[in-house]
Amino acid sequence: MKVFLKKIIPASVKIHIRKAQEKFLALLRYAGASSIPHLPEGARLLYEDGAHIFFGYYDITPFSSDGRYILANRVHTDVVSPHSQNTPPLMEVGYFDLTQNNPEFISLGKTSSWNWQQGCRLQWLGKGNDKIIFNIFSDDQFKSCIISFPDGRVLDTLDDPVYAVDDAGEYAITLNFSQLHEARPGYGYHQKAKNSENGLSLINVINKTKTRIITLQDIKSLSPTSNMAKANHHYINHADFIPNSKRIQFFHIWLNDKNKKNNRLITLDREGNKSCILVSDMRPAHYTWLNNKDVLVTGLDKNGSFKYALYCDNKGHIYDLPQDILDQDGHPSVIKNFMISDTYPSKFGRQNLFIFDMILKRKKILASFYMPNTFSGEMRCDLHPRIAPLHNQISVDMVYNKHRAQCILPVTIKD
Repeated sequence: MKVFLKKIIPASVKIHIRKAQEKFLALLRYAGASSIPHLPEGARLLYEDGAHIFFGYYDITPFSSDGRYILANRVHTDVVSPHSQNTPPLMEVGYFDLTQNNPEFISLGKTSSWNWQQGCRLQWLGKGNDKIIFNIFSDDQFKSCIISFPDGRVLDTLDDPVYAVDDAGEYAITLNFSQLHEARPGYGYHQKAKNSENGLSLINVINKTKTRIITLQDIKSLSPTSNMAKANHHYINHADFIPNSKRIQFFHIWLNDKNKKNNRLITLDREGNKSCILVSDMRPAHYTWLNNKDVLVTGLDKNGSFKYALYCDNKGHIYDLPQDILDQDGHPSVIKNFMISDTYPSKFGRQNLFIFDMILKRKKILASFYMPNTFSGEMRCDLHPRIAPLHNQISVDMVYNKHRAQCILPVTIKD
């Protein structure tokens, strides 16, 4: 029957049918079909009428080590790019006390250097839950502000922004946030800073010194591929410290002459030596380290098929997770033998949070959310699931009543 219909329906009619289907799906999504989130028992919503409450990326946990506090950002603005406005709205950084029945946002500081996907890289500094750090723009420079928690006293200001901080709170990685914004709106900052970084540098948070790890030119020279010859733009994203290791990782990304994005995951030590192009056989999108050697990566293989794949530092590809079960991109984190991840919105705007048993190869939906089509492009609201240090809670960013909100869900990770 399908073959028969293909033969008798003119191509022009097929185009009209497809457009009508697309309009119908868009109308359903715009109208908010099935827009009520399906949350499990015990879920908590951190929301403020007229404000956006969110945290940002999944590579940082907003929870304190004891689970009592959760960091958050608050901004009063429309669902537009902060970089499209002559004077970007100031975003507040602060927290909620989860021991309260109806916790309210407590503001600790403000910044004009922020974006919808990664906020201002707000994070805990060290293991004592007594300091936080976030990026600011001051004196025509990107900087990072260290304040005491929970009283909000400014303790120090570093002369560079931070992307990632090590577990001890002693070292940080910095990169070029202006360049990142130009190439990937929603991840960098629009201001033109006097101290834009060339490559990656390591900041000693204690004595406030900075040493170069690797330049962008040196990164380009690491086993260059043929499609780099006509590349229009090279930049760095997703820099991080490998857990319990003296090595770091980052994504090297470049746009070819047709503006197509290519990227690879590279690891090296903190002095910029012993580099390893760990992931080059697929186009990596997201990652999570299982230990100081093994990393789980999402992305597209050379055939354009999506997959989750496990790699070992300095060795390479180990194995793929089942593609028939994990057939969409997401933002993974792994605890013991379980992976927590999410999906991007379906045609109806539906996003899923799920847990995957890596031993039994079983997937279970934990919660379902709805993202209106007004949240798109760099303003989209990915779930970005973040696991608490006690492994008993998950925080996600979601859309509630036309604004961003943080949702906290209970979770049980079996031994």
